[in-house]
Parts: sequence; structure tokens; C-alpha cells
Amino acid sequence: MRDKHCFVDTDKCMGCGVCASACAKSALSLVRAPEKGTPLEIRKLLESA
Repeated sequence: MRDKHCFVDTDKCMGCGVCASACAKSALSLVRAPEKGTPLEIRKLLESA
């Protein structure tokens, strides 16, 4: 968070959508970037752990 504004570091983004689903203000949305490949399905990974 910078100056009370959230941001996403697109270089580090895996496209999992966790940030969008966790945002209490619904200020984020997930936009897939095909050039980054298939995103990790983090929820599926956590459920199988």
C-alpha cells in the first residue's frame, strides 16, 4: 500500500486472483494477460495440501 492506495506489482503477479477476492472494497478485478501463460490455481493448490 502506498499513500493509502493499493497497487499490484504486475511483474510479480501470478494471475491467481487472490488479491481481487480478498479486497474488502472490491476495488480490484482480475484481468488475464495471455502473454503470461496459464495462471496458478492457488485455491486448488491449497485445497489439495
